[in-house]
Amino acid sequence: MIDEYAGHPEDPQLPAGTVGASDEALMATSSREIADLLNVGIAFARENVGMPRYLFALGRAALFHGYERLASELLAEAASHGSGAASAYLGFQASAEGDFAAARGHLEKALERGFETPDVSATLTALTDATFDPIRFNRPDLIKALHQEDLVTLHKDAAVSRLYVGTLHNTLWSDNILFIVDDASIFLELDPSVSVKAGIVSTVGDLSVAKWLKAVFSDEELAVLQDQATQDARRLALLYETSPLDFRRVYRGVRSFLGLLDPSF
Repeated sequence: MIDEYAGHPEDPQLPAGTVGASDEALMATSSREIADLLNVGIAFARENVGMPRYLFALGRAALFHGYERLASELLAEAASHGSGAASAYLGFQASAEGDFAAARGHLEKALERGFETPDVSATLTALTDATFDPIRFNRPDLIKALHQEDLVTLHKDAAVSRLYVGTLHNTLWSDNILFIVDDASIFLELDPSVSVKAGIVSTVGDLSVAKWLKAVFSDEELAVLQDQATQDARRLALLYETSPLDFRRVYRGVRSFLGLLDPSF
């Protein structure tokens, strides 16, 4: 009854063959039926926390029918026991209340747990764009452009962007990055298909590249920009531990930019 009356149709924990209830169907259910379901179902759900979809479904029903305090309690319980759907609903609530950091955390957890609805993705994208602050980087302009995959901005000063982004990428590929980030899984986030192109812009041992660098940058400019990029790569690696979604957004921009470069320049 809990699954049929209040289960979310896109909850990955819902049993195969169980349809659940759309938002419209849940709203159309009489308040009396929902009250009865809550009275009977809560004790059962708390006895079966290994299947947290029950707590989530009851929390969802309570939310749709005006039992807001009870809804928050049940959703928090469901999320603590592994419900991605509950994490999503907590994220929506936190976003509506203006707690964007908490909202992002809940929505990221929802995606990790397989609750991948368009609303979750759209809300998380909007929150990520609104809350990401690149000010701690040496080149916040370039990091912001990478985060937003703003290739127009990156190509306005293509030489600087090539050197900066290439050095950024190569530094991330260095084993030395593990002195900063203990989690070696960061290397699983990197795309080996762009490593050669990234290497072109900072491997000054190649004569043609050395000539290009000398034609575009003074020795001082070259040293400063490479130092800035190296430091920012380390900051980006730390971002992987504190906000992996932002790390992936920036790195997606790196891949897009380097993927468009001519490897023979």
